[in-house]
Amino acid sequence: MKTLVSQFQDYLAKVAGARVSIQAAEAEALPQYLVQLYSLYQLKLGERHFLGIALREPEDFQPARFEKHLARLQQVGAGTEGYCLIATALPNYVRQRLVERHIPFVVPGRQINWPALGAVVA
Repeated sequence: MKTLVSQFQDYLAKVAGARVSIQAAEAEALPQYLVQLYSLYQLKLGERHFLGIALREPEDFQPARFEKHLARLQQVGAGTEGYCLIATALPNYVRQRLVERHIPFVVPGRQINWPALGAVVA
């Protein structure tokens, strides 16, 4: 089975026509509880740079809690244009909350909501 990162790359290429290069981001400055919740990646799409935030356990994900963590997570992605949440699966009600809160996300094979790329596909 493909890893979440390779599924993400393939899905962006298929749906948005975007080639993305991905490198693991240095997250040593983060507290351990954030390292346990998220994997961080530097995403490069053409000349644009984003922080990829992959959920390690999407079953326990809460958008409100994520918003509290976001400021700290974005310190790792300093100098990027923004971020994108990446998950293997999310319930419909969670995806709806992400849209309402303007949190860009990708669930490979299911949905992309990343307005900075001009990509919104349900």
